[in-house]
Amino acid sequence: MLEFLQSFIAQFAYAGIVAVLLAAGLGLPVPEDIPLMVGGLLSAQGVTNAYMVFGFAYVSILVGDFLIFSMGRRLGPKALQKPWAARVLTPQRQAALNEHFRKHGPLTIVVARHMAGLRAPCFLMAGVARMSPVKFILADGFGACLSVPLFIWVGYKFGENLEFILDRIKEYQQLALGVAVLGVVLAVVYRRFARRRQNSAPDAGFAALSPPGEAAVHAAPEPETRAPAPINVR
Repeated sequence: MLEFLQSFIAQFAYAGIVAVLLAAGLGLPVPEDIPLMVGGLLSAQGVTNAYMVFGFAYVSILVGDFLIFSMGRRLGPKALQKPWAARVLTPQRQAALNEHFRKHGPLTIVVARHMAGLRAPCFLMAGVARMSPVKFILADGFGACLSVPLFIWVGYKFGENLEFILDRIKEYQQLALGVAVLGVVLAVVYRRFARRRQNSAPDAGFAALSPPGEAAVHAAPEPETRAPAPINVR
């Protein structure tokens, strides 16, 4: 696959990068990092320009992601019946993702942007969950800003050893994914703990904030009222 993509992108240049990335975004089983690194390698060889590669690749990725997201918004729950989505999004995962989108939607998109096997199903689920298109584009664009220039730079600097790099990426992909998921879980747990601590804070400081005179008035006992002495009438 690597040799085919390299020859294809070398032949069609920027149009080849756009075609491959759009196809990958729409579900073609092609890792997104391969065409990006191939584009960087070809830039180092003088075939393409690295900045042009970044521009075309960035726009193509966002367009492909938004097409899947729009499909989820348009079709609703019926979109989850697609075979490629049903294999990954079990009913339990759908419920968990739906709840996570409701609470931490943008963060979910940023993490899913770097998960090759779950990227398209998660974006489809985001559309089904009726996430705001503006939030989706901003979150997806932020995630792409982290990965797209990185992989182009790796291909530009170390493209001659591209096969070795791809093998190392596959080797450590699960570890990196585990670290990312752990970071998200810890962030969510910390936010919930801080919120509960804030809501359960006692009101002991209220009395200390009251003026001294007001506190004294509240603390003073009510005066004892005595009945008048009986009058002896002779």
